[in-house]
Amino acid sequence: MTPQAISPEIFASIDEAIEALGEKGQVDEPLDFQSPVREFCRTFYEQFFANVANKRLRSISADSALEATLLLKDPKRNWPPEARKLLVRFQHLCKLDTDIRGRSYGGDEQIYREFHEEFVVELIEEIEAWAEAAGAPELAKRAAAAGPEYTKAVAEAIEEADADD
Repeated sequence: MTPQAISPEIFASIDEAIEALGEKGQVDEPLDFQSPVREFCRTFYEQFFANVANKRLRSISADSALEATLLLKDPKRNWPPEARKLLVRFQHLCKLDTDIRGRSYGGDEQIYREFHEEFVVELIEEIEAWAEAAGAPELAKRAAAAGPEYTKAVAEAIEEADADD
């Protein structure tokens, strides 16, 4: 495993997402394909699969979720608990992706909020824990700084959206 191959620069997308939440407060709307927060998730997992799992991530899809399942069940791999959590979270992302992009019947305000308030915040926390355990201090440091900033921006955007209702 080479956790150092995951660039702390992926958090530039979280910085963009924080800025967008402050300007637009879009916590109740679908994410477009290139939204900064979705880009963060995609970029992290592309690097994680390539540099830690030695697999190419083609998309965020049901097929990719199956690939994560196969990786988790592979008896030749001894995934540390932090890496296992990231793979399980990826499976969850694959299930959520259609909904958060508003491409299915299931997409609604509550799903968008939960994605921001819970999924992304927990992903950042899990990246921090994994980076610390894997010996990637710069990545861990960047995640530790981004988590509270993102949480605050989401809370403020939700407060603003609720005030408009």
